[in-house]
Amino acid sequence: MTFSRTVTFLALLGAAGAFVVPSPSSRLLTCSRSESATEARMFFADDATEEKAPSPAPSSTVAAEANTGIKVVPSSGDASSIRQAATFMVEYFWLSSPQNLLAAGDDPSSLSDAAKAKFIDEQDNDLTETYGEIMGKRTLDSCLLTAEDDGGLLGLVGIESRLYNKNTDQIVTAEKSQALLKNAVASLGPKQRRQYKDSSASEVVSELLPPELELVCTLSNLSVSPRSRRRGVAMRLCQEAEKLAKEEWNFDSMCLLVEKENEAAKSLYETKLGYELIASNSVATGLRVDIANGSFVEQQHETLTLRKEL
Repeated sequence: MTFSRTVTFLALLGAAGAFVVPSPSSRLLTCSRSESATEARMFFADDATEEKAPSPAPSSTVAAEANTGIKVVPSSGDASSIRQAATFMVEYFWLSSPQNLLAAGDDPSSLSDAAKAKFIDEQDNDLTETYGEIMGKRTLDSCLLTAEDDGGLLGLVGIESRLYNKNTDQIVTAEKSQALLKNAVASLGPKQRRQYKDSSASEVVSELLPPELELVCTLSNLSVSPRSRRRGVAMRLCQEAEKLAKEEWNFDSMCLLVEKENEAAKSLYETKLGYELIASNSVATGLRVDIANGSFVEQQHETLTLRKEL
C-alpha cells in the first residue's frame, strides 16, 4: 500500500471514535512494543455522537446558525492553553464519552478530585510533549486546533507528522519516528550532516530513510464537549485540519484509525467524511480509564485504518 504524503487520523477510543492510545507507562504516554504493533497513544478522541443522524439532518440554514460564532484557531501551546486542553479532554472524553471509556464496572462519580487531577496531569504531559512550546524547532511538525465560541472551548484536534511503514501498514510511534530521523542524519559524516542541518523532515525521509518509510500526517486528540453536539464542531475541526494538512503541510491524503466496534465513529468517517477501509490490526491496543486504581489501562481492540484523498 502506498501513501503519497498522507495525513493519518488516529481516532480509536472515543464514543465517536478515538485512537488506539499509548500506555501511561511512559510519561509521554506512548506505547511502542514494536514497529508492527499499532501505536497505543492516549487522547485520541472524537465524540461522534454529535454527527450521528438517527433523525433527519438539519437544514443548511439551521446548520449555519448552529455554527455562528464558532471559530477554529491554533492553540498557542503555552502552559495555560495546554492545561485547559488537558482538563477538557479528561472531563469530556475520558470520563463522559458516550462510548464509555471506563474500565468495566467503574463509576465516574467515585473519582476523587486528587485522582482526577492525576489523570489531567498525565494528559497535560502528553499534550505538552506533542504541542507545547519548545526552544528551537521540532523534528516533526505538530499543531493543536481548538474550536471556541463566546462560551469557551467547544472541541479540539491535534495534527502531527509521523513515519509510516508501507510494508506493515503501521504508523511508527512519535518517539521512534524522531529517533529514525535523527539517527539517519547522525550516521552521516560531518560535511553531510551540515548539509542536512536545516533540512525538512520530508527531505530527510525521502533522501536518507528506507523506501518503505514515508512521512505522513496524523490527526489525533479529536474531542468535543456535550454543548457542541449537533453543531457540527467535530466535522468543522476535521475540515480545518484537512485544509491545514493540504494547504500548509502539502499532504494530499488523510488516514485515520478507528476501533472496529465503534459503529458511530465508522459511520461518521465513512458516510459523512468519505474515508475508505485500507487495513486492519487485530492486535492493536487502546486505553481505558481505571477509576478504581486511578490509572489508564491498555485493552486490546481491533482497529481499522481508513483513508481519504484530500
